[in-house]
Amino acid sequence: MKLSVSAAMCAPAGAEEGSFQHCGVAFTRVWLQGVVVAATESPAFAVLVLDDGSGVMQLRFAKEVRGGLKLLVGERPLLGLHLLVTGKLSGSGGLRCLRVHNVNDLSAQPDRESLWNLELVELWRDTYRLVPPQPSTQASS
Repeated sequence: MKLSVSAAMCAPAGAEEGSFQHCGVAFTRVWLQGVVVAATESPAFAVLVLDDGSGVMQLRFAKEVRGGLKLLVGERPLLGLHLLVTGKLSGSGGLRCLRVHNVNDLSAQPDRESLWNLELVELWRDTYRLVPPQPSTQASS
């Protein structure tokens, strides 16, 4: 499910183990996009922090995926890269992170950020037939 970081961070747990919900739609995997603002590495995994403008989320790359990340970016610094990542959410609230399964570097695509925001709106409006709640226009008595 394509989500903003803020929506992924506050999505409540779903009925099934490891699932979450957003606007009544259950999901187990999430698709995020944003800019890398921090990076650390350990022998077991790499951790990046992704900022999409709505919030930040920790990304954990297992050893196997980390190899793909290394092939993808080579020796370039990770900070400032614009990545599209898919994976499984874990944790809750402010301690939520994404265990990354797939990563794509979109840094060379100049319209990536504006297109991502449009994709999110189009997906929720046209595919899920959900629209954000509109402010009430009724006058109070």
